[in-house]
Amino acid sequence: MKYQIINGNLLPKEEALIPLNDLGLLRSYSIFDFFRVISGVPVFIEDHLNRLIVSADKMKLDLQWSKDEIRSMCSELITSNDDVDVGLRILVTGGYSHDGYTPARANIYMMLHNLPEYSQADFTHGRKMITSNFTRDIPEAKTTLYVHAIHHQSRMDAINAIEILYHTDGIITEGSRANIFFVDQNDVIVTPSDAILRGVTRKHLIRIAKEKYTVIERKMMMNEIAGMKEAFLTSSTKGVMPIIEIGDVVIGGGKVGSVTTDLHRLFNDHVSAYIALQK
Repeated sequence: MKYQIINGNLLPKEEALIPLNDLGLLRSYSIFDFFRVISGVPVFIEDHLNRLIVSADKMKLDLQWSKDEIRSMCSELITSNDDVDVGLRILVTGGYSHDGYTPARANIYMMLHNLPEYSQADFTHGRKMITSNFTRDIPEAKTTLYVHAIHHQSRMDAINAIEILYHTDGIITEGSRANIFFVDQNDVIVTPSDAILRGVTRKHLIRIAKEKYTVIERKMMMNEIAGMKEAFLTSSTKGVMPIIEIGDVVIGGGKVGSVTTDLHRLFNDHVSAYIALQK
């Protein structure tokens, strides 16, 4: 990963430096989006760029670049680096603030990352989650403020949990870096509808699932979890990740359910078909 982009300029990563008065650094006033690049193909890039623009609007960032211009930057970054299977991060900040508080013209940064690796056991045996009563600021925007999640990392590590399930006084919202789904006793798929970041993987999974199952987006309560027979997360890096334990509640007898396994396969097939179509 030799190059990064700052405000449209392709630079060697050693020269891609951020001035100290950037409001993203000083006040965490910034947004981002992140997507996989597989075999050189940016997966679901249109959805990610659309969400980036929504996030910028929600945060009132003075974004000076069009979606087409941002897409061109992504293409330049991908083709200029040797890596074909990576994650691409687009970061938009509040700009170079004259007083360390007031937003200015937005800055845009782009960089590539190694993708996290998950074992086959994660998908066949499932993972655990902890819970926390917390609501993100402006949940409809994908901001860079992850203080709460990082602060609770030691709790996750203690039980080898993969995520935190956020709730607002018992109303389930989302994971810190993923959306949550449940499967009830009638194989109906349910997922929270409000005060969430509308994930791109979530969007595609709902579309796929509706071809075979009933999917309901609604208000969900923490006390419903014990009655669910399956649970899973969706995110760009996790795909469809089965969850077998949330807090002190074991789901589905601690085993990955058939609906989750089916959706995992269907989603992976969907991604493969998308990549093949782009080539």
